[in-house]
Amino acid sequence: MLILNGFLLADVVYTKENTVYDKSGILLDSTTKKPIDGVLKLYYRSRAFFDSEKLKSEITYKDGMPVKGRSYYKSGKVESEIKYKDSSITKSEIYYGSGELKSKVIYKNGNRTKKRGYYKSGKLKFEIRYKKSIPVKGRSYYESGALKSKTIYKNGEYIEKRTFYISGVLEQVVKYKDSIAVRGFKYTKKGKSIKLTDEHLSIINKDFKFWKPRSSLF
Repeated sequence: MLILNGFLLADVVYTKENTVYDKSGILLDSTTKKPIDGVLKLYYRSRAFFDSEKLKSEITYKDGMPVKGRSYYKSGKVESEIKYKDSSITKSEIYYGSGELKSKVIYKNGNRTKKRGYYKSGKLKFEIRYKKSIPVKGRSYYESGALKSKTIYKNGEYIEKRTFYISGVLEQVVKYKDSIAVRGFKYTKKGKSIKLTDEHLSIINKDFKFWKPRSSLF
């Protein structure tokens, strides 16, 4: 029986070696072929073997379906947490290695509705709103709380991004096609506009490609 912080999580601990998924995605005990009620644990690989002292992730299952999960840094600190309801994700959180909340995603009926990122200080860094898991608009902020950028999407692709100086004055406007920067203007703090060159646009596109978000928690 596994108990964490006073709460019963599961009766049995499983590993990758003694479980198997059926065609419908239900996790089964590889011996009994029955849906598991327990915790699936994965470990960091150390050279040619797995280090059972360094837990990488653990997901709690009920009737073969996920209920909650956690992943860990090699230091042992929590890297991410995820919660499910009726096998659909309801909330996921990612943490800095030092323990502070880094980002949080809220879901409804299995679809993303909102994602928020935070500075280590706890102040809001960015927010993205979704419709059926497709981004619609986003904003980012300086740690002071001042607006840093506004982004508009269409069919999940960038169409416009505006960035601002910390004073609130418009700094840059970039237009996109299929999430590729195609034209734009840079502004001085006094409002003078400068057309972005192809070189500037190329740098923006390279930065965007590098920044592009990675996949799931586990």
